Amino acid sequence: MTVVLRVQIGLPAWGCGDTGLDEWPTPSASALLPRVSRDNEMVKRLMWSGLMAAIGAVATIAANRAAIVVWRRLFDEDPPE
Repeated sequence: MTVVLRVQIGLPAWGCGDTGLDEWPTPSASALLPRVSRDNEMVKRLMWSGLMAAIGAVATIAANRAAIVVWRRLFDEDPPE
């Protein structure tokens, strides 16, 4: 059923030769954002700031968790608070 559905919507079926990433459809900016937000420079800057803040927050959480794991393996105790 999955293969039939994939063929009906125009995607390559699994195991049917070369299924490289260039064959997969990628959404464009027009599909993701309304025209007003794509044309407004202030909205673009706010979106960029939000994206950077979100990526920074995720990186901080990941670094903190990695440091906790290393600390626990080195000292066999919880890290200081």
